Amino acid sequence: MKSLKQKWCAITVMLSEQQRGVMENLFQIKPLSANRMFVRKGRTTYKTADYKRFQEDMAVILMDQTWDFKSNPVHFIVYAGLSNKASDLDNIIKPLLDTYQNIFEEFNDKTVQGIILQRDRVKRGGEYLWVRVEKAEELEVGLQAFKDSDKKES
Repeated sequence: MKSLKQKWCAITVMLSEQQRGVMENLFQIKPLSANRMFVRKGRTTYKTADYKRFQEDMAVILMDQTWDFKSNPVHFIVYAGLSNKASDLDNIIKPLLDTYQNIFEEFNDKTVQGIILQRDRVKRGGEYLWVRVEKAEELEVGLQAFKDSDKKES
């Protein structure tokens, strides 16, 4: 487990980027799989200790940040440094989005319009998550370009 000092050493880029509608963070923590979020005992479901720790670690890094996107649509760009070759890349999205939703009251994962997700193979102990959140204005431009190209083909 990383010390609090190491967690604070995580890179946070928010200066002029946040003014342009961008939030960018490097979390030097091991990405959590959706398979390790909850455990069921009888009819009751509980958060696992791993999931609680993951949310606490991310909260420490994000505590001084604000969600300036309000309820506007956003894109997530995520690079995940994973040491286990058998890890399913898609399993890291659910705990990541749920944690952002838990930390930022204004954020609801239904506003996520797109996700770009890429894996980076790293040695054990070097796991990380690099997360960039930005306004989803590009999607509207892309949709218009698609409509324009459809008209040209007709």
